[in-house]
Amino acid sequence: MAELRLDWKKVERAREAASVIAGQVTEHLASCTTVAVERAICRLFGIDGVNSFDVPLANLVVDHLRSRGVLAQGAAYWLAQAALSTGLTPTALAGAVASGSLDLTAHEKHDAFACKLWSKERADKALSRIRSSRTARESLIAQYGERSAPWLYAIVATGNIYDDLIQARAAAGQGADGIAVIRTTGQSPLD
Repeated sequence: MAELRLDWKKVERAREAASVIAGQVTEHLASCTTVAVERAICRLFGIDGVNSFDVPLANLVVDHLRSRGVLAQGAAYWLAQAALSTGLTPTALAGAVASGSLDLTAHEKHDAFACKLWSKERADKALSRIRSSRTARESLIAQYGERSAPWLYAIVATGNIYDDLIQARAAAGQGADGIAVIRTTGQSPLD
């Protein structure tokens, strides 16, 4: 059998260096966000639906914040600021952004702690909905059993979300158990 003759002191130093580098990268990335993450947060906060051109409201909110150079602060922060100032729901805020009647960034007057409390309340509600759905699913599986293997898995990646939606619905209608909608090249490795 082949054997690697390594200097274990060098291996340990390499591991320590890798740990330091990974720690720095992780620390840096913790303060970063992406368009996909912010859209997901908007959806978790209840922003659903589309504008008159069938563009998802969550996308419009994120594009609005990105165009103003404030996306790095997070959609939750700006939605909280506007909601605390106007009393509107996240969905109503998104509708106002879509119609051009509201600039989310024009409402920055509340302290960060108030925004965190507002955001945490919505996040907790979203997590509760997710847990409830999971419990319901587990109950159905306990009652009727899990589908027998192999599961049918479909990948949809036309490059056009509207075409992807049509194909995903068709795959579900044909019995697909799991459907991956690939939005960007960078997403594939994450799946």
